[in-house]
Amino acid sequence: MSVAWTTILVIALLFPGVFFFIGLSSRDRFSREIVRSNAIGEVGLAIWVALVLHSLAFSALSWAGFDPTSLADGVASFEKRLDPGPFVRAVKWGVLYTITIGAIGWLLGWLAANLPMFARHKWISTVNRSMKEGLVTAYVMTTTVQNGRALMYKGVLSEFYRKRSFSPI
Repeated sequence: MSVAWTTILVIALLFPGVFFFIGLSSRDRFSREIVRSNAIGEVGLAIWVALVLHSLAFSALSWAGFDPTSLADGVASFEKRLDPGPFVRAVKWGVLYTITIGAIGWLLGWLAANLPMFARHKWISTVNRSMKEGLVTAYVMTTTVQNGRALMYKGVLSEFYRKRSFSPI
């Protein structure tokens, strides 16, 4: 197997973990420049989630009577066979499996976004929930000070975004 095919295989195997985190962050309303500070930790978590989802999928397929390792024979012996049928069948099932497990990863991340334990900043969930229920009055204190008094605004909140530089958290 060449280096290019190995790279494609590694990327395909990481799909469920990556799509889990895409689904997890799909409900947040952060501005675009928000990036978590530890990229290595994010990749490690994506690998861990991908391993868990692949293990569960492999167990479910094996329990249902389907042998996922039988498809690997068609790919491994492709160069020795004249008939490309097993290889094409293995690629079709592999693409279907990759798309399905990626969609399952995204769906699990999207569902997990509602759980309080996955909320990065719990106040954002509270404000989003309050905005769906009705009007939210916001009090915003500015850094403008004159005569020892800070300027403060009061108004109805229609949209909000959070930037890391303004966060006390």
